Amino acid sequence: MQNLKVRWATEDDADFVVETIREVSEGVIDFLLEGAVPLMSASSLLKVVFGKGNEPYTYNHVLLVEVEGKPAGLIFAYDSKFQRVPAVMEGFLAREKVDAVRHLLEAKRPDSLWINTLWVSPEFRGQGLSSLIVSLAGDLAKDTGFSSLALHCWKDNARARAFYAKQGFVVDGDIPTGGELLARHPEGGECWVKRLGCGGSVRGN
Repeated sequence: MQNLKVRWATEDDADFVVETIREVSEGVIDFLLEGAVPLMSASSLLKVVFGKGNEPYTYNHVLLVEVEGKPAGLIFAYDSKFQRVPAVMEGFLAREKVDAVRHLLEAKRPDSLWINTLWVSPEFRGQGLSSLIVSLAGDLAKDTGFSSLALHCWKDNARARAFYAKQGFVVDGDIPTGGELLARHPEGGECWVKRLGCGGSVRGN
C-alpha cells in the first residue's frame, strides 16, 4: 500500500475521531450520550469529553492511518487501567444508563493495552490494513511494557470475531450488557485477549 502515513490524532481531527468512535461502538455511545444534554448530539457531547483531556479520552491515544491523504484506519487504545466510567460522564449521565453498560465500560485485563476502537475505511478493507493496525497496536503495547492486547466484541459480530481469532486473539470471558443495548445485542459481548511474546508471537494463557 503506497503513500501510507501513520500519525497521532490532534484536536483538528476531532469531528472525524468522535464520529468514527460513535459509529464503531454499535449503539453504545448513542445509548449513553444521545439526549443527555439538551440540543447536543451524542457526537458533539463526546467531542466535549475529548476536549476535557481526561484519561483515557485524549487524542494522544488515537492513532490514525492515512493513504494518499485519505483517512484509512483508526485505533483508539490505552492502558487497561483507564477502563472506567469517566468522572465527567458520571456527573451528568443517568445512573441507570451507566449501570446498564458498566460491565463494558469497566472491562479490563491486567497488563493490557485496551483497544476501545479499531476501524478501517470500507474503501481499504480486504487489503491487509486491519492486520497492520493490530500489528501496530502490538508493537505499541510491547514498547510501553504491556504483555497483551485486549478488547470488547459483540457476540453477534461474526465478521469481527473471525478477524480477531485470525489475529491470534482468544475469548477471555463474557461482558454482559443491559438497557436498550440488550435488544440490539441480545447475546451481549466478550472480552478477547492476544498475548504478546517476543517478536510479536502469541503464547497461550
